[in-house]
Amino acid sequence: IEMEREARLLLEELEERYDIPVAGTQRIIGHGKLREEVVYSVVKKVHGQNFESLIESDEVELTEAIKDKIERHFLLLVRYLIDKYKNKKKYLNDIVKNNQYVMGTYSPNNQDEQEIYLVDIGSQETKEVVNGDVELFNEGLEYNLMVLVRGMIKAEKMVGKQFNEPRQLLKDFFLSISKELPESIAGYLNLN
Repeated sequence: IEMEREARLLLEELEERYDIPVAGTQRIIGHGKLREEVVYSVVKKVHGQNFESLIESDEVELTEAIKDKIERHFLLLVRYLIDKYKNKKKYLNDIVKNNQYVMGTYSPNNQDEQEIYLVDIGSQETKEVVNGDVELFNEGLEYNLMVLVRGMIKAEKMVGKQFNEPRQLLKDFFLSISKELPESIAGYLNLN
């Protein structure tokens, strides 16, 4: 229960401080089959398309405004994770996969003001930033950045352009922590 309270505060921070839209949620504490306390999340319906499906589709034509929102989405997530790393703050561990988002609106009649909402909120795990004793790709913050980069690569291909600002932030970050990167990521960031 305490972890859920902490996650709730971090979800609020995600939206208020980092400007990443989170679908409205309510947490309900109940009991599971074995009478243990469990927390259920009720997520407000976002009318739209799963973000993973959207960026993998060959049939979707994107306006420049939507392309800009997609790039901004990745920029905000990169900033969030790097900020948490640099400041050694707790962070939400499970928010970087493209399939956890929906591009849409709360109203099916108003598709003009689409946003990319985090909708797969579930039971969020929070993690501490640990430097030094954790391997780079061992389910830590750096691993989340790698997952994010893979999603960004897919989105760039679909949109047809490089996301220069998030790429530069990532490049600067990885150079600053002096860790060896997988060839695919190093190549993506022009570090090899």
